[in-house]
Amino acid sequence: MTFQPWALLMAIPPGIVLAYLLWALQRENKRKKDPLTDRGLRPPGEWLRVRIEELNEQMMMRLLYLLAPMFLAIISVTTSHISMPAGILLLLISAIFSVVAGWKLRSTLHEYRQCRLGFSGERAVGHHLNQLAADSYRIYHDLQFGDFNIDHVLIGPSGVYSVETKTFKKGKSKTSHIVDYDGQKLICPEWQDARPVEQALRNAQHLSMWLGQSVGEPVWVVPVLTLPGWWVNQTGEGDVTVLNSKQIGRFVSGRPSILPTASIVRISHQVEQRCLL
Repeated sequence: MTFQPWALLMAIPPGIVLAYLLWALQRENKRKKDPLTDRGLRPPGEWLRVRIEELNEQMMMRLLYLLAPMFLAIISVTTSHISMPAGILLLLISAIFSVVAGWKLRSTLHEYRQCRLGFSGERAVGHHLNQLAADSYRIYHDLQFGDFNIDHVLIGPSGVYSVETKTFKKGKSKTSHIVDYDGQKLICPEWQDARPVEQALRNAQHLSMWLGQSVGEPVWVVPVLTLPGWWVNQTGEGDVTVLNSKQIGRFVSGRPSILPTASIVRISHQVEQRCLL
């Protein structure tokens, strides 16, 4: 088989179309401005939603990297009298591209699935928390603090609550929907983990310190860890309250009123500024 230069011309039309689309998109972004200046508050799972969009773009790029070995195969087929060293070199390059791109794509897919699961959990929790607005509670989501965020913040008559959402997949056993909380860690038949409890406590402490500095008075924050879709069986006492997302409303409303309206307004103002889109 001899080399056919015209075969390479097939790549020109899609290349022109792609270049035009990229140019038109950049031109549109430069010429037009977004009319929305007041976007409101961040919805539940906003950081995860943005991350999911980034991962979608990464997966598309890494799928394109997997096409590189196919182009090398086309070159080898359309080129006659290819030498053995050149063939081995093309095979080596193809293998390297495939392994690296495949490994990165697998890693991206894993993170994408985790983000999708977490996003669904935060949206479900947000739905339950928003119902507390009828009880004079102010609900904020995705409170940003640089390199980390607090999933949900509740501010109302019974105090300030920092709510950390953790969404775990369940096993296949009959008791896989039950998680025990001994005051220090979460215990399931398949796993044990203290990190979610530690994170919930750390977030509440940081929020308490920040609010105290912002409003000029001590603010106690109640740390809550919620596991949507799980039955929580508390076997010990700890600094963090662990609940199913459906239990949070009853837990919050059942506590005595300690915050006056003026304090609720001051605290809410500080939180709201950090929750704007």
